Amino acid sequence: MVNSVVLVRAALVALTLVMHCSALYANDSLGVYFKLESFTYSETVPIDAALHEWETTDFESGDRQWSWNWLEMGVQWGHFSLGYLRREEYDLRFSPDTAELYWRTANQLDLAPNTDYEIDLRARHFQASGLRFAFRNHHAFAVMALDYQVGFARFEAQDLIDGRLVGRGRTVNNRDYDYVAELNYHYSEDRLFERQVEAPSGTGYAVDLALQAEYRQHRLSVVATDLVGAIYWRDAPYTEGTLNSDNKRYDASGYVRVNPILSGYEGVSDEFRQPLQTRITADYDYAVSDRLGVGLMLQQQYDKTLLAPSVALLASHALKLGYWPQTEMLQLQWRTPGWVISLGADGIDEGIRALALRFAYQPLLHR
Repeated sequence: MVNSVVLVRAALVALTLVMHCSALYANDSLGVYFKLESFTYSETVPIDAALHEWETTDFESGDRQWSWNWLEMGVQWGHFSLGYLRREEYDLRFSPDTAELYWRTANQLDLAPNTDYEIDLRARHFQASGLRFAFRNHHAFAVMALDYQVGFARFEAQDLIDGRLVGRGRTVNNRDYDYVAELNYHYSEDRLFERQVEAPSGTGYAVDLALQAEYRQHRLSVVATDLVGAIYWRDAPYTEGTLNSDNKRYDASGYVRVNPILSGYEGVSDEFRQPLQTRITADYDYAVSDRLGVGLMLQQQYDKTLLAPSVALLASHALKLGYWPQTEMLQLQWRTPGWVISLGADGIDEGIRALALRFAYQPLLHR
């Protein structure tokens, strides 16, 4: 997943530049903008354990892990902007049986003898960097105001993972198991069989859309990232076939270690298309008074919809507090004209499973 130290350093450098340039061009239509956004979630084990082969005793049944990361900085002039973009995504979807079997074997825990497991794992990952061009505009009507932005990004991608493993497993005893599964996946690095391959290169394109409408006490904002988009990989290695657990060895304690056997074939796709998953965030606010508001936040990504009630306080509702019950995450947001800072987590220790960060600045449009 994205190195947090690198992101923090980039944020500090960008913050310095943004503050300097925003002051320099305060009375001009030229300025800089910056956006850092990240959301990492693991249903089964804490995020720290997910980065270390699930080595933990803290396990809960689940079927999702993901990490969505976006870093962008550029120049805005009038209604137009152009910036450098770096992004990374992990999307893991698995059956609860797959999660439990992997966790138990990774930690060499006892297995329940003669138990069947449904194996289903889908994995998707990429890193990318490139340019994003956007157009913003504002319209004021008799009863409402509307802001919108349309963006287009082109980027070069690397670190491809895209595939699925489906099958069945069965425990032999409390320290041994068998399985057979169908595999089909493309990759930059063969993590299953360590086949030496030449990493593919990818070129991606994406369109995004943002809308914000205000009508009396109501305000609604919607952002659709990767509304349309895909990465086109050239010369992408792949493996397809049937895996089985016939090749086994046992450690000193008698716990099985499986070196999977493939019955199938390996090759290289001239072109492989990896669709981008649309991400939608929405925020609705109702102003009860000048210093109090209530609302609802929505986030939809990787076919998972999350909802959070919220309350806004202070003048212009600058401070907002929201709670996401599905991830048990508490989110605090501070917003002022041009600036947004938001932090969310489901805890404050190493056991956190949900972590969200947003830090952004964008000059206001001259209207």
